[in-house]
Amino acid sequence: MATITLPGCGSSRATTSSPQARRAYVSVMQIFGGGETATTLMLHVYDGALRYYSQQEAEDGIYGRWFRLNVIHDVDASSQAVFIDGVEKLWVPGRGGDSHYFKFGVYTQHNSSSCMESRWKHIRILRKD
Repeated sequence: MATITLPGCGSSRATTSSPQARRAYVSVMQIFGGGETATTLMLHVYDGALRYYSQQEAEDGIYGRWFRLNVIHDVDASSQAVFIDGVEKLWVPGRGGDSHYFKFGVYTQHNSSSCMESRWKHIRILRKD
């Protein structure tokens, strides 16, 4: 489970409709080890939407709520599926590579905001043998 929130910054409080929130462009989950690129999957948040890199939208209205994020990375089939709250939202081909690892949190991409935060709980890693 994950939530992406905008906590207070100093004496003012950012909101999801503030210009600062709309401009923040961050990665919240990445799978590293793409063949010719550093990553094979990045989930970005921009303008309140969860996206595959800066392209295809997986889920709008992502700020300030808990959601269940599941990612299936099938290395043999070179594919990745992203599920939000049990619903498949995205299927994308892999980007090659034979050694992968992942991380999650908030990682600035462009127009960073000191008010961006993600929270995670009940994390499980499953592997098919």
